Amino acid sequence: SAALIIGIGVSRILTAETIASEGVIASQRGDTALSYKKTAQAIELLPFVHQYRINMSQLSVAAAQNFYAAISANQNNETLSQADLETITKLSDQATREAKLAIDLSPDDAVTWANIARLYSSLIGAAQNADQYAVAAFRKAISLDPINPVLHLDLATLVASMNQLDEAIGETKTAITLKPDYANAYYNLANFYRLKADYTNAKAAIEQTKKFTAINEESQNLVRQLEDAINALKPNELP
Repeated sequence: SAALIIGIGVSRILTAETIASEGVIASQRGDTALSYKKTAQAIELLPFVHQYRINMSQLSVAAAQNFYAAISANQNNETLSQADLETITKLSDQATREAKLAIDLSPDDAVTWANIARLYSSLIGAAQNADQYAVAAFRKAISLDPINPVLHLDLATLVASMNQLDEAIGETKTAITLKPDYANAYYNLANFYRLKADYTNAKAAIEQTKKFTAINEESQNLVRQLEDAINALKPNELP
């Protein structure tokens, strides 16, 4: 009997993992609907796996965004109907609920906190206090994984959008300390200094950006555009 129970448990785990993997592959192909279905099946089999909950929260956000984009494109800037708003709200609520369940299942995992931080970031402007919740969640994630440069840069980007440029610069510098060849961090740092009209530091950061930027046309165009914006500061005219 014990062997049978163990066998059933192992079979359930393997099945859930296979289905979840199929969901990830579908998501990578851009098939959100199939990925959503597969992830829901995996959760039904193993409801206590926090990664499945993270996947579902991300899919729910993507579904809400895709639905909003599709409806907006077909309505020629008309106001969304009540039914459309309810669908978007339902998907957003599901995303939040799944993200919170992931934290309940694994409260000491930085990934679960980073996931809900990014979720709240995507809801800024649509959900009350989403920006403050996002900041708090990123800080919790960083407390659990302080040497992760991506978390520091994500927090920096968020607080910069809230016009907290000094904190953004500090977090970006931490990201660079942890990853000295972090091109995105240098790029963001240059932009944050540009927003502060700090020509000297912006120029220094953009020069570092150029050292580590990938050799492709899109990346180099972005760097050139930012460099032009920095040069337009006209340092002799700055206070």
